[in-house]
Amino acid sequence: MGTIDAVRRATGRDRAEWFALLDAWGAPGRRYREIAGWLMGEHDVSKWWAQKLIVEYEQARGLRPAGVRPDGTFEVSASKTVAVPVERLFDAFVNARQREKWLTDGRMSLRTSRPGRSARFDWEDGSTRVNRLHRQRAIEIDGRGGT
Repeated sequence: MGTIDAVRRATGRDRAEWFALLDAWGAPGRRYREIAGWLMGEHDVSKWWAQKLIVEYEQARGLRPAGVRPDGTFEVSASKTVAVPVERLFDAFVNARQREKWLTDGRMSLRTSRPGRSARFDWEDGSTRVNRLHRQRAIEIDGRGGT
């Protein structure tokens, strides 16, 4: 969550004090929005810090595994640097024929895209959304071919 000093500076209390306060208020069993509203309304905590405190509190109390969103779904992200022009990489995702050449263990259908920047897909069974963000990066190659 950050250092104790950062939490105290931003919110007026350290993490242990917040957790004790949330316990005393009866946070376990309450909905995320209710807890956030209480932190922001009664304790003047910013939306960002309210979210951070709730997630850390629920994880510390065993109420929410890491990576679980308030609605019970999971969100996972990963990044990869690929040594090709961003336009070529983008086309490899949004062009169905190109995508079929490398994505052999499943199918995605394109929902929306912003050329060269982002694309959103549905996984074949509709249970999962895939969001792709593309960024151009300059990569320096050393004399041995590595980065």
